[in-house]
Amino acid sequence: MVGLPVDASDTHHPPGPAGNKITTVGPRADGAGLLVGTQDGLLGATALAGVPVTVQTRVAAAPATRWDDSAPWWGGAAWRNATTGGGCSTGFGVFQEGPRGSSPPRTAATSTTPRPTRPGSRWASSAPATPAPTPCCFSGASGGRVFNNSTDANGNVVSEFSNQVIGASASQVGNWVCTSGAYSGTRCSIQVKARDLCINVRDFGQVCGQVQAENTLRTNAVGQGDSGGPVEIVNAANTLQVWATGTNTAIDDTFTSTTCTGYRPTGRVCAWRFYYEDIFSGMAGVGASGVVLG
Repeated sequence: MVGLPVDASDTHHPPGPAGNKITTVGPRADGAGLLVGTQDGLLGATALAGVPVTVQTRVAAAPATRWDDSAPWWGGAAWRNATTGGGCSTGFGVFQEGPRGSSPPRTAATSTTPRPTRPGSRWASSAPATPAPTPCCFSGASGGRVFNNSTDANGNVVSEFSNQVIGASASQVGNWVCTSGAYSGTRCSIQVKARDLCINVRDFGQVCGQVQAENTLRTNAVGQGDSGGPVEIVNAANTLQVWATGTNTAIDDTFTSTTCTGYRPTGRVCAWRFYYEDIFSGMAGVGASGVVLG
């Protein structure tokens, strides 16, 4: 099993408003003093440090997070329904009919979540807790990265980062995988137990092409809100990289329910056994030709 390290290259999102007047500080590249960034300018900044100071204005920084994503969209971000307030998670980016998109399982459903769109490209829907039979996609640019995070011993989020997607890998029994839902956050120590299953999803019916996986520590693997999110295999040779291997579909909340973790640890149902659609089965279901690489 391989854990996920921090990747500091999470820079694709545009800056937003910050709360402090001084937004950045560091040495000038020529070594001739400090470089200070501010939102609107800071009178007297050059006199505060005792060394030469160069002041930049209109500089701000805001985190790119699962819950505040922007184009190009990444896997593992929160996707909210503007009408109901419910939500799920976005999947891996895929090429669908030429343009880019995100790969949903076949059981993906529509959402009314408003997102900026760009004609000519597509990205993904994800599956809600109760699947619907028809896949859907949204217009928008997707990127070849996936959100991940580190946690403490109780599953609380400590830091967030992203990982490069380097390809797709079929799910095999015995594989060690991680999930990356927007609600539970990154969960590892998960092993594939069976594949090519047809499962009967409560209040929906039969869904085939599914993989069964279990958290071997009997702690949270996937919970409500994580449906549609990525299942990934960490590259042991470079743990900043992952392979896309599946998309979360359903949980066994009857026999394996457990304490939730991550960004929304309360008010949800989580489980240590879950089912996901193999990435190749999912791509076939939406006519995708391959995953978007980072």
